[in-house]
Amino acid sequence: LAVSGSTVYAGGDFSSIGFTLVGRKSNRQGVGARVTVETEKGKQVREARAGESYLSSSDPRIHFGLGDATSIRRVEIRWPSGAVQEIRDARPGRYVRVEEAAPHPNPLPASGERE
Repeated sequence: LAVSGSTVYAGGDFSSIGFTLVGRKSNRQGVGARVTVETEKGKQVREARAGESYLSSSDPRIHFGLGDATSIRRVEIRWPSGAVQEIRDARPGRYVRVEEAAPHPNPLPASGERE
């Protein structure tokens, strides 16, 4: 799991968080991925989209307003490939870059099984 973040909000406004998705097995911008942010106030879900309007483009990042929530319990990303990633240490007040985890190429056989 590759996660990096940069603070983007001036004036100490930490009541939101954003995500930049980078697909590896899924498409490059993670279009179709569903991101769920869970705080003590509840859950919010957003889907990465593209092609919002004719001859224009929208910001591909996914943004969540957190209101008066004080922390983020967890973030779950469901990629179009079927992969699911979870982030537990996300901090408000920044955009976080998340790269789709590479699936294990050769799953190991269960104990006692033959290949």
